[in-house]
Amino acid sequence: MKKVFHLIPSLDSGGAETQLALLATSRAVGTAHIISLKQSTAPLAKQLVLRGVPVDAMSFDTYPGRSFLRLVRFLRLHVSNSDMVQCWMYHANLIGFLAALLAGRRKQVVWNLRRTAIPGGMTGWVSRICGFISRHVDVPIVCCAQAALESHCRAGYRRDHMVVIHNGIDIGRFQRDAAAGLTIRQELAIAADAFVLGMVARYAPVKGHLYLLQALTQLADRLPDCSQFKVVLVGRGVLDAAPLKPYLNDPRLQPYLVLVPETDQVPRYLSAFDALCMPSESEGFPNVVAEAMACEVVPLVTDVGEAKVIVGNEGLVVPPFNPELLANAIVQLLAMPASERRQMAARARMRIAAMFSVEEAVRKYDALYRSLLNK
Repeated sequence: MKKVFHLIPSLDSGGAETQLALLATSRAVGTAHIISLKQSTAPLAKQLVLRGVPVDAMSFDTYPGRSFLRLVRFLRLHVSNSDMVQCWMYHANLIGFLAALLAGRRKQVVWNLRRTAIPGGMTGWVSRICGFISRHVDVPIVCCAQAALESHCRAGYRRDHMVVIHNGIDIGRFQRDAAAGLTIRQELAIAADAFVLGMVARYAPVKGHLYLLQALTQLADRLPDCSQFKVVLVGRGVLDAAPLKPYLNDPRLQPYLVLVPETDQVPRYLSAFDALCMPSESEGFPNVVAEAMACEVVPLVTDVGEAKVIVGNEGLVVPPFNPELLANAIVQLLAMPASERRQMAARARMRIAAMFSVEEAVRKYDALYRSLLNK
């Protein structure tokens, strides 16, 4: 295998983009070349170029027809029989397959599915078309979670075309930095000995911010003094989300809430947390849970996607859509002795290092590509 061409809708921040970057910068899985379907000035694109990974940006968002023909020509000219074309997410899966078909490179295409719930709207239609193709054409498919594999099988994708490769976590980047965590607490005016429950996610209904805030509302009269307990919400769009406004403006909750916009300093913020809450309605492989555990943060998650598999016995798992049970779990975390919590957090990091390292993900992708090329 000489090269792996990664085709992705964009290089904006997200779990798929992060995983692609980790694979692309690992020389163990061929030489990477990234093709973004949209023009991108995202920091990740610049970082990849600085690390020697070529990035080509198409213009599907403005000139879809012209960009498709350009992609066909690119694949015909640059992809050889010993290369792979790894597509990421529904739109890139479909566009990459069709372009490779016209370029005579279909057999080198691999798809990647990143979510458990089948989407609605236009993306849902794209997913259904991909499912139809899967039933009639031998397209290998990587799923980031067993739950994602099962839901797509129910939606009509061919099970015998699919394999699960969990995301890999950069445990060198994601490790607890006590000094950085203390600095973050000082910047946010949080006491060094306060219990900090954090959530890191852009606002979207599926991410479950509402359930966390509803749980806190149920606990409003039972929470510790606000000097000893804070809830830090990190992510794009939280402050402006209309459905959250009644809770963010609730005078009972306001003393406990700290809102932080999207940041590229996630490991530093995780180092300031005692526990992470992921109250999502649906996930594939929630990177932030594994990243938090690698930073020795105790996870509290809903049982969606691969969250329960990631956490194992080193955290708390509750059903989704249930603020009352989420509230009970928060009480359980607050009541846990600090020494017990620290021991659980240390075991959480060891679990991630043993089961979900970048090296393990790289090994599995490399083995998959080599097995496909040897067919």
